[in-house]
Amino acid sequence: MNLDRSPVALRPRLTTGLPLHRGSGLVPRSARARGTFTPERPSGPNVDGNTIRAVHLRRALLLFAIVLAMAALAASLSRPLEPRRAPVTHRQAPDRAPSTVTARPPSPVVPAPLELDAARHGAVRVAAGDAATLEVSVPAPGVVAIPDMGLSDTADRFTPARFEIFASSPGRYELRFTPAGSGSDEPAGRLVVTSRG
Repeated sequence: MNLDRSPVALRPRLTTGLPLHRGSGLVPRSARARGTFTPERPSGPNVDGNTIRAVHLRRALLLFAIVLAMAALAASLSRPLEPRRAPVTHRQAPDRAPSTVTARPPSPVVPAPLELDAARHGAVRVAAGDAATLEVSVPAPGVVAIPDMGLSDTADRFTPARFEIFASSPGRYELRFTPAGSGSDEPAGRLVVTSRG
């Protein structure tokens, strides 16, 4: 019996596309001197089963630490800030006499506003060089004006017209009232600025 063992004779058998072993082909196989197809065991420090478990444990701990840090950050940003209170300290009173209290300078007296009723056509007096507040009450909504001073303000039954006045020269200033919806104005009173002295 003549068996041809040349590599060319084996080629048709290898080109059939079938694997030479029954396996997935993902695990490297070794064909050493013995000629058996056993799984090859790679060597190295990171291939041992114990070291692989340690790597997985480190990864799990790192993931847990990241999640814990993110939860702490979210909790600190979501709660409202409480106002910080100064710590209460109890001081003992000194044995010396209390200090004297100095008097404050008197506060400036604000004069009451001058009031004028537009329905009565009255007059109010103020001294030249004095500042004053003039309030003009009206029977109906409209506009109160002091044309010679260039002042005007709206008013109604419950809210008087209010003017801040500082007249430097003596004189008589007419007040005019224009009711809302009316084009004509009527006299509302007079402001008399008197000279000092």
